Amino acid sequence: MKKSIINLGMLLIVTTGFMSCLKSNALYTDYGSTQPIADIPKAPGNTVSTSTAPTSSWQILDTTKSEVDYLTAVHLSANSHVGDVTLKMKIDVDAANAFIARVPYTIAAVGTKRDTIYYKVLPPELYTVPSYDVTIANAGVFSTGDFNVRIKIGTKDANGENLFNHTIVNKHFYYILPITIVSAGDGKYAVASNFQTILWRIRVK
Repeated sequence: MKKSIINLGMLLIVTTGFMSCLKSNALYTDYGSTQPIADIPKAPGNTVSTSTAPTSSWQILDTTKSEVDYLTAVHLSANSHVGDVTLKMKIDVDAANAFIARVPYTIAAVGTKRDTIYYKVLPPELYTVPSYDVTIANAGVFSTGDFNVRIKIGTKDANGENLFNHTIVNKHFYYILPITIVSAGDGKYAVASNFQTILWRIRVK
């Protein structure tokens, strides 16, 4: 009996340690977590390995402009404020390629008919990143920060067609902007592995 109790105790310790790096539900934030944990609030759970489509950009980008600042909110789940916390971010090409290998295209309307539209990683010449560090002021509870990617939305090809126009003949594709949290507080805080990455499908007008 004593041996069974000891084994059960060890199992609970291991399980608790594993769950500390996960958020349990995409629909709410667990402020009762014993350790602050960083996440991307709009990210679907385990998007690279389980999602059937990238997340549609919350903003429809205006192709009449030369550049647009596209912001992705980041957050530190904690039941109280812990002071300023800096998150290190990256454009996660590997994550996007892993998703595209699993879900290479979608079927969507192109003009008056439906057609195959392939996913492509947004190439680096079409964006700049002012800073890969995002500082969340007085992080915890509802405090958030914004990771900014400056997208060169007005870029055109040699024929004068906007490169983000997915209806161009023989160029049916959607660009994906993949964003990942690398670390929080120089490793002091955990990152929710299931809400660490978001794959934005860039929408334009």
